[in-house]
Amino acid sequence: MSLTKVTYSMIAGAFANVLDYGAKGDNATNDTSAIQAAINAVFAAGGGTVFFPTGTYLVTGVALNFGSSAVSVNFVGSGQTSTVIKKTGVSAAAMFDLSASSSDGTYSEFANMWVTGNTNGDGFTITNLARNVWRNVRIDNCDVGVENRGSLINSFYDCNILSNVIGYRARKFNGIFCNVIQMFGGSVRANSDWGYDIGDSSGFYLYLSLIHISEPTRRTP
Repeated sequence: MSLTKVTYSMIAGAFANVLDYGAKGDNATNDTSAIQAAINAVFAAGGGTVFFPTGTYLVTGVALNFGSSAVSVNFVGSGQTSTVIKKTGVSAAAMFDLSASSSDGTYSEFANMWVTGNTNGDGFTITNLARNVWRNVRIDNCDVGVENRGSLINSFYDCNILSNVIGYRARKFNGIFCNVIQMFGGSVRANSDWGYDIGDSSGFYLYLSLIHISEPTRRTP
């Protein structure tokens, strides 16, 4: 009788669990390569979810270029204080860098995690995606918490963006303007320069509901 190894992913469900790809989440090991391998596998499979169990994962920066593929890739942790994605090293790369050559159908979601930088680079750089969602995510100690370059709709639910230089920044990309940011609950506070830096936007719609904001918004030309 042969035995089949039970993997963490099989236990967690139909997620690509980063532990299966070699991540440790021990606040000591650089987990960048393992997390990148999990992301690549999900994308190659046509989309899905990258799952981060409880732990502290050190990263220099991971990236995904959707190209023109209309797929969804999601990143889910175990809780805003249970799963910590922590910047290591002096690289100026964003901790999560997602981009697409065509925004049609591209979607990403981040949920239940704490993304904490070391002032080198952004927390998230999102370029030319159609829709991005953050749920129950804390983003702190980054140059820019979320850098939006031409991505169309960005929604935040019960997120805390704090103690960055700039909380959220919107910029044009290849002639494509940012359009909508929605924030429901959570807070944007204690960012040293600006909570929101809104520039290169056309028809930009900022919707805030039940959110605590303690610093100004800048609209740049």
